[in-house]
Amino acid sequence: MPHRQTSALQSTMDAALELAPKIEQQLSTFQDGYETDDTDPTVALGEPTLAPAHPAEGTHTHGLTLTRSEKLYMTDGNIVVAAEAVAFRVHMSLLTRNSETFAGMLCSLRVTDAETYDGCYVVRLSDTAEDVFALLSALYDNPQYSTQPIAHLACLLRMSKKYLVASVYLAVMEALHQHLPRTVQGWITHLGMHRPLEAKLLVLDAAYEANATLLLPSLYYALCVNTLEEIQDAKPDLPHSVLTVYAAGKAKLATELAVFISDCISGRDRARSTCDTHWRSLEAAAHNLSCNVAQLMTTDPIACLQSLVSYFDNDTGACPACRNELRADAWERSKTIWSSLPEVFGLISWDHLDKNIHWPGKRCRLQIIEGVQHG
Repeated sequence: MPHRQTSALQSTMDAALELAPKIEQQLSTFQDGYETDDTDPTVALGEPTLAPAHPAEGTHTHGLTLTRSEKLYMTDGNIVVAAEAVAFRVHMSLLTRNSETFAGMLCSLRVTDAETYDGCYVVRLSDTAEDVFALLSALYDNPQYSTQPIAHLACLLRMSKKYLVASVYLAVMEALHQHLPRTVQGWITHLGMHRPLEAKLLVLDAAYEANATLLLPSLYYALCVNTLEEIQDAKPDLPHSVLTVYAAGKAKLATELAVFISDCISGRDRARSTCDTHWRSLEAAAHNLSCNVAQLMTTDPIACLQSLVSYFDNDTGACPACRNELRADAWERSKTIWSSLPEVFGLISWDHLDKNIHWPGKRCRLQIIEGVQHG
C-alpha cells in the first residue's frame, strides 16, 4: 500500500478511535455535581391512583369544584372521570371494556360515599387533564395514529400502558415504528427518526415509563446523531444511567465507518481493476467523511455507508460491477450494525425484543410492517 494511502487510512482510524474517549470524557464532565445512581434506567409507572380527596366545596360531595370539559362531555354518559379540575363525562362500559385498570377501579368504587357530579359518580385521577383527555378521546375516536404528532404518541404510550388499554398501546407502538423502524431496510427507506431532539427525548421518556423496550435500540441509534451536550441541554434531568447507555453505545459505533473503509475500500485488492482511479477517489471522499463525522461528534454509520454508495453511483466512470460490489458490501455491513444495536445498547437481541409483547393475562403479537428479518 503506498505511503500516502497508508497515511490517510491511519488518520481516519485515529480520528475514529479518538471519538470514543471524547464521548466518555464528555460523560465524565457531566458527572461533576450530578447526582448519579446505579438503578436501572427504567422509570416505573407505578399503580394508577385516585387523586386525594379534598374538602367539600359548593354542591359536591368531595373534591374541588369541577368544570365540564369543553372537548369531551357526553350528555348520556354515566361516569365522570376527573383530572385536575376538569370533568370528563363518559360511558362506564367503554372504560371497563377497554381498560383492565379502569375495570378494577370502578368495581371497587364505594357508592355509599362516592363523590357525584351532574348525577354521575366521579372517579378522580392524579394525571393531568391533558393526558386523560388524550387517552379518553383515543378510545372514542380511534384516530389515525400514523398521522398523530410524536408528542401525542408519546403521551398515549405512557397512558395506555398505565391504564392497561391494550388496543391503544399496540396501535401507538405500530405508529411509532414508522419513525423508529425495527429493520435496517425500514431505517434506510424511511430515513430513520430524523426528528427534532425534543421529540426523540419525549419518546425515550415514554418508552422507559411504558417498558416499551422494543423502541429503544433504534431510538438510541437515532440519538447518536446528537451530541451529549445537546441532549443534556435539552433535558437536564435525564437519568445518568440513560446517558451512560447512550454514551457507551455511541462509543462502540464510532469506529464502524473507519473499519468499513479499511476492510472494503482501502484494503480491497484492486490490482486488476480498471476502476482503480475511481476507487482512490472514493477512498479520499470516505476519509474526509470519517474525519468530519469525528469532528462533529455525531455517529450514524449506516447513513455514512449510504452516502458512500451514492457517491460511487454518481461516479459515471466507475464500472457497474464495482458499484454493485460496494453496494453489496455496504448493505452487508449495515445489516451487521443493525443486528448488533440491542447488544450495543445493553439490551436483549432483536428476536427476543419483538417476539412478543407481554400483557397481563395476554400475549400480544405486533405486526412487523417492514418484514420479519432484521438483516
